[in-house]
Amino acid sequence: MVLWLKQGLDDSKVVQKCAATGISVRAISPMYGTNIRRSGLLLGLGGYSNEDIIRAIIKLNEIIISLIPRQ
Repeated sequence: MVLWLKQGLDDSKVVQKCAATGISVRAISPMYGTNIRRSGLLLGLGGYSNEDIIRAIIKLNEIIISLIPRQ
């Protein structure tokens, strides 16, 4: 499953912060062959319990919110 991120949010930073908490996701932007890149995350949900998925999504949400630039 792909989770597209808001324009301007660096998916590689999200991946780094997720890895530090034990969540494994993959950045989409390096998969683009052109200079125009979309920011997103590749999520793998197979083999996890519903409870594990919910906990990971809550933490992922916290990470993404922490990286949104404050205006």
